[in-house]
Amino acid sequence: MISSKTLKRQTERVLRRIGLEPLIYHYVCRKNRRRFADNDRLFLAENPDLILPPPHLRFDVIACSSAEYYATTGKRMAEQIQSVIRQWGSPDTKIVCEWGCGPGRILFALEAMDTGKTMEFVGSDMYAPSIQWAQSVPDCRIGFHLNTMEPPLSQLDASVDFVYAVSVFTHLSDSLSRAWFREIMRILKPGGVFWFSTHSGQQHRNDLTAAQLEKLERGEFVAIHSWHNGSQMYTGIHCPALMKNIIIASGAELLEYQPGGNNTFQDAWIVRKRP
Repeated sequence: MISSKTLKRQTERVLRRIGLEPLIYHYVCRKNRRRFADNDRLFLAENPDLILPPPHLRFDVIACSSAEYYATTGKRMAEQIQSVIRQWGSPDTKIVCEWGCGPGRILFALEAMDTGKTMEFVGSDMYAPSIQWAQSVPDCRIGFHLNTMEPPLSQLDASVDFVYAVSVFTHLSDSLSRAWFREIMRILKPGGVFWFSTHSGQQHRNDLTAAQLEKLERGEFVAIHSWHNGSQMYTGIHCPALMKNIIIASGAELLEYQPGGNNTFQDAWIVRKRP
């Protein structure tokens, strides 16, 4: 007898092949909004000063439209990034950039923690609705920029002290991942630090075909193909050996590798641009 999980995986593969998965994505998004509508009204009434985008933008970032979940996970991630800056960043860290910032879930929380207003925050993302919404927030001192699927970013060479990217490589192909890693190294100052997360493949073994598992074991890139690069429905898998090769090829220095370092289901990496 076929298990429900196996049936679900088989159904997802069929939907991908015939191009209907985007419709399922939009259906799940609307269903999710209805599910959290009542809780959202209560949470927003109790927290009127929170900076929150509309439900569909929240869902696009974290596959959940819950206002409370969006706010709490954003704050928790901001605290983690703040800790990394303190441990690995320069004491003179001033310019902090989030690549793949969405509507600013983490950036707004991180900026609020900078009570001394000693840092400058910038964010870049390829999804125009998220950037347009973030730019419309009144009295915002964060610089939000729209980028395309491929480099470059708008930042100048060697102009940023610290860059972080939460679950961005996890939605990119091998070639785009390499191109963007080089781009991050371009905008970092010598000695600047880059924190990012990846999928190692361990959480996806049951979702992979036999051929994909063989590629994973050989240290090659594997993708669970879906809609398109950059979307929630494209999963890129960089096993640790592959990611280390990308880091070495860029000339960066690996400071720390943390299996499960991002919410236990993604690996976290900390690298430094060599002086």
